[in-house]
Amino acid sequence: MTRQLINIGTTANDGAGDPLRIAFNKINNNFTELYSGLPALSIGPIAPVNPAPGQQWWDSQDGNSYIFYQPNPPTAGNWVPSTSTVSLQSHNVRNAVGTTININFASDGVITTTLTTNLSISFVNYTSGVTVRLIISTASTSYSITHGVPAAQASNGSTSVAISVAPSTMIIDYTCTGTSISSVFVKI
Repeated sequence: MTRQLINIGTTANDGAGDPLRIAFNKINNNFTELYSGLPALSIGPIAPVNPAPGQQWWDSQDGNSYIFYQPNPPTAGNWVPSTSTVSLQSHNVRNAVGTTININFASDGVITTTLTTNLSISFVNYTSGVTVRLIISTASTSYSITHGVPAAQASNGSTSVAISVAPSTMIIDYTCTGTSISSVFVKI
């Protein structure tokens, strides 16, 4: 359907415009079409399971909103912050598996993983002004994450963080402000 415009006449109260019933039918039809094209919005502390590309999620735990990005269906997709520029994240939007995650500071990005063991973080391609978000889901409190940076560079004042609530989703932002590990800062 194309947008339906309401005829308001030429001057006020000239009787040439649409009658109220027709005008409000046009308004309802326009809104129906608008809302039927929006992806579903999920709200909660844990990302929705099996999301559709473009689905939105507001994380009630960290207060941020995310969009499910799936560049080449049916391959796996990722939740990216709704403020991100996805086109700049082609190599850094990914799922990670294993005990070490290598954060590439060549461009902004998002990395998701499900924690099933202790995790260590390492870094490559230090580029000032780049932030990489790590989204970690876990069902256990028996794991920890070693940041890979000195304690003074982490918002929690430690070289690691322990999982304290399960099931949970933890978000850690790694920001590079220079060209070495001494310029990487961690916000939990």
